[in-house]
Amino acid sequence: MSIFQKKDVVQTYDDRRFAGVGGAYIHMHEVLPVLQLLRKHSEVKTILDLGAGRGRLTAPLAEAGYDVDCLDFSDEMTAILKKNFPKATIFTQSIFDVIKTKTNYDCITGLRFFDHFKMSDQEKILTNVEDNIKKGGYLLIPTMNRSSLEYLFSKLFPYGRYNYFYTQQDYMELATKNNMRVVDSMTSFFIPRGFFLRFKDRAAVVSVLTALDRFFLRVFPGLGGYLYVLVKKK
Repeated sequence: MSIFQKKDVVQTYDDRRFAGVGGAYIHMHEVLPVLQLLRKHSEVKTILDLGAGRGRLTAPLAEAGYDVDCLDFSDEMTAILKKNFPKATIFTQSIFDVIKTKTNYDCITGLRFFDHFKMSDQEKILTNVEDNIKKGGYLLIPTMNRSSLEYLFSKLFPYGRYNYFYTQQDYMELATKNNMRVVDSMTSFFIPRGFFLRFKDRAAVVSVLTALDRFFLRVFPGLGGYLYVLVKKK
């Protein structure tokens, strides 16, 4: 059984990962770039949230006015999604299985999802969801950036064993190979996210880290640890 199917893990998942002022900063700045990129494309109305979990991305997307459906393989997670988002269509399945719908979405995305898969599996995901993206629609890929301090720190800490890091060039090549194209991108977190969790309850320290993070990200916008790549279907 996966940890994401254990009731005690599911019930406390978001609270444990995004606790304190440090956790709140991480949550906000993982979600905000998704909203910022989508706002540039007013034609996007319908979205499929992959690996939706408890709805951490689904909720702000719905609040922003998007029509959001969800996919997650965990029965425990989708039970929460069905309760919190009763109007959404919820798919309980693996992303590698054919999605059981004829719906074509304006955009498909997923937060803290793609970086758990190596590039060959990410390509399988792209191929699997391509028929569910409208012509001219988008695949928004939030993932881990190999050109970042977070990648260097991943060599020292356990999370480096569970995440895959790639560059924007890797995704440009992936898009071209699959008759798509990268139309926009951005990054977040110049300072590795682990620092914000380490000092999550020390507001003064998080305040300093926040100021440094925003400053260095303005100076070196391509070096953020979290990479968001917007790919358009031709």
